Amino acid sequence: MEAASTTTIAFQYVWQDKEVRFQMSLSLTQPLYSDLQCRPGEVSFFKDGRGQLGAVLTTNLRLLWVSYRSAKNNISVGYSSLQTISVHTVANKQKKETFMLSICAKHEDNTANLNFLCSNPTIKVILYEALHDYEKTRLFRDLKLRGAIIRDKEPVLLPGEHVYRKVPGIWNLSAEQGNLGTFVITNVRLVWFANLITSFNASIPYMQIKNIRTRSSAFGKALVIETMPQSGGYILGFKIDPLETLNEVCAELQSIHSIFAKEPIFGITKSKTEEADLSSFNFSFLFSNKGNNAQKKKALEEEEEVIEQEDPDALALYYADGNTNRDREPVFNEDLGLAIETLKEGMTIGNLWSVV
Repeated sequence: MEAASTTTIAFQYVWQDKEVRFQMSLSLTQPLYSDLQCRPGEVSFFKDGRGQLGAVLTTNLRLLWVSYRSAKNNISVGYSSLQTISVHTVANKQKKETFMLSICAKHEDNTANLNFLCSNPTIKVILYEALHDYEKTRLFRDLKLRGAIIRDKEPVLLPGEHVYRKVPGIWNLSAEQGNLGTFVITNVRLVWFANLITSFNASIPYMQIKNIRTRSSAFGKALVIETMPQSGGYILGFKIDPLETLNEVCAELQSIHSIFAKEPIFGITKSKTEEADLSSFNFSFLFSNKGNNAQKKKALEEEEEVIEQEDPDALALYYADGNTNRDREPVFNEDLGLAIETLKEGMTIGNLWSVV
């Protein structure tokens, strides 16, 4: 194939929903485009028996925690990396009801087990709502091949999606003989489907397109779309006749892709209630080294209550309960691979091992 006649600037890779990152530079804690569709709250990150107070943000792409003490202490957990989520109560020195949000996240070969203390158990509900919205909007972000996206030879439109143009007579060059189909160009993606078998299709979000160009091929000049390496690095070829239509479609897609790159659409919008909540919450400490002194002072005073927690005596839990007539029900523990007696409230297997 000859060199490309036209090309576009590659779209910036969106890692926020896929990776787990720690102690990022402050620029990476800032909202990505419309990333700040979130609900804020205050929780402590719990590690090695000590808590550090900070703010947790549930956005449409990730869970972001930033310390009040230093914004350089931060954690970003992409929703796509989440494996398990659980909430249970724990005891502290002040005998206040406190909840532990435990998260297991995995990216590539790395696994992170994170614990967050909070005074309100609704953090789990908020996180599940964010995950539900994330799953519903995957087609805004993910490349889909041979999916159930066509009904009556029309694409099933996503919320807020509208069609710019429908172009018939598009040959897909993935097979030697080619397949005749139709392009549907929308504000969030390019859809192609075969005319005879509509289940043979492709939904290509602009977010996953690396570049768009025309190149010479064995079938003549063709439209070539290259996807991001993270979505498979596919090189998809399409034959469009006549040549004027090919150049017109290519120019239109390049223009839409360029505009979309400046302000992508993730598919989730804030409600008026959430907008009001965000306007009343001060995010300045997240994006500034100096932050808000009054807010930090109050946060650090409250932090002392969190870090002075007393864990229950793990050794005492090995003694028989004095006021019970029977043992607690056995349950299967996945970590040990054994059936064990139900643990007391606020106690974990890790606490029991700490006495050894």
